[in-house]
Amino acid sequence: MEQQAQVIRELNESTVLVAVKRKSACSGDCHTCHGCPHPEETVMVQADNNVGARKGDEVLVTSSTGRVLRLAVLLYIMPLCLFFLGYFLAGGGEGRRAAVGCLAFALGMGICVLVSRSMKKNRREMRFTVDRVLGKVTFKTAPGESPVEGEDNVRITYEVERDAGEVDRCCRAILYGVNGAMDRIFLTGDPQQPNVDHWSEWSDPAYIGDTNYGLLGSEGSPIRGYSVLNGAL
Repeated sequence: MEQQAQVIRELNESTVLVAVKRKSACSGDCHTCHGCPHPEETVMVQADNNVGARKGDEVLVTSSTGRVLRLAVLLYIMPLCLFFLGYFLAGGGEGRRAAVGCLAFALGMGICVLVSRSMKKNRREMRFTVDRVLGKVTFKTAPGESPVEGEDNVRITYEVERDAGEVDRCCRAILYGVNGAMDRIFLTGDPQQPNVDHWSEWSDPAYIGDTNYGLLGSEGSPIRGYSVLNGAL
């Protein structure tokens, strides 16, 4: 089964952490539908990275259907098989056969419960719900330690639709970063805000946050351009 996911972070060269939205019986278009009483659920899972995906990339993740089929057999077919096996192999009258069959069925259900608990304990995923109206994220279980030492164990990002005119109107730009990294873009030249410059996030020139701007001087002293002198902008 294939599902669309977004890469949250790179754990190592061959593994990434991705966010997968659980599919429901509806179309899944939560932006246009307001009738669903349940918040959208997202699952965080580790996936093999064989295509060189980076943070923020949209990817297709493939999960094997064999596991689902095996679970279906375990949960539905095996207890019934044990019931009929106990019923037909037991000696004696009808009542004895039914009792043995019920005991075999109960044994099968007990095995299912034990296997299910073991899988829940060992699985590597984190479930949470998102209430977009209240802007609230609720974790069903407390997040564990960060998979990457020294990194945050939880990082929540969001998008807000707003007027990007103050950035679109900029006509001057320069790439700049610490120690010559050139990992941010700086913009200025907005006729309506001539003394304001904006800058992007680190290694993400497509994202300029609401607070990523600075006021230099007064409106009567517009920023004419950028230059780097002795490593400083």
